[in-house]
Amino acid sequence: MAELLGAPVVTSTSGKGALSEAHPLSVGSLFGATEVARLLGQADAGLAVGTSFSARSTRSWQLPLPLQLFHVDVDPDAFGRRYPARSSIAGDAREVLGGLADGLRARPAGPARESAADRVRPVRDGARNRMAATGPLADAIGALRRAIPGDVPTVWDPGPARWAVPLFPVTVPGTFHAPVPDAAPGSSPVAALRLAVQRRGPAIAVGAAGEIGDLTELAGAGMPVVVVALEGGASAAGGPAGWGLRSVRVDDEPGLALSIAEALTSAAPTVVTVGTLFA
Repeated sequence: MAELLGAPVVTSTSGKGALSEAHPLSVGSLFGATEVARLLGQADAGLAVGTSFSARSTRSWQLPLPLQLFHVDVDPDAFGRRYPARSSIAGDAREVLGGLADGLRARPAGPARESAADRVRPVRDGARNRMAATGPLADAIGALRRAIPGDVPTVWDPGPARWAVPLFPVTVPGTFHAPVPDAAPGSSPVAALRLAVQRRGPAIAVGAAGEIGDLTELAGAGMPVVVVALEGGASAAGGPAGWGLRSVRVDDEPGLALSIAEALTSAAPTVVTVGTLFA
């Protein structure tokens, strides 16, 4: 749909990675940047797919959206709750987008226009470069992204998810799992890790170990899970000793990359505690 429309794609927290952030039309989850607000506010129309327009992804509903807004959601109660829609389409996103794409392909070709990728690039690069200049936090997230293979799923606890969403590019759809507000039972980080391992193999959890949950069950099952625990997160009550896991500590990017690479080949879960890198 993005290619047929020649439309930039901005993703919310929950939608991060729906389109690879390496795609030339992907703006990514940079919804907090002024460049992205300007892009959305100046758009002729917008297609919102499966989004609840959360406070996090809309800057507490201050993010400007096009007046010509078309909203697709499986839940009809989502329509008009936070942003008014010009038209609403109830249904499964994959089926609705497939039907819309078929209709677009059947239309006669329109006049040539400016390449959408040429419009997306300065917005995306400008927002990323400005955010990357914010200091050590951006550097640490960059180090983490370089250390984790793109096809390995990551599961985030609520704290790091808040600041990692825009700074952690996701190039393989379906590999980013962030907490969902008011999540239903079974959607905890541990449950997400179990599901990610069953679907793709080794998975990585990022955050304070105590917030991720008790990994005893996963350890007993021999699941290939790596916990990247920020300093102070692996407490005595809920940390590696309590779970019976192998644990290593790192304080620089080479150590982080090496430890994650080794842990991903291990048959047992590993906790990699990160110190000064994230100070």
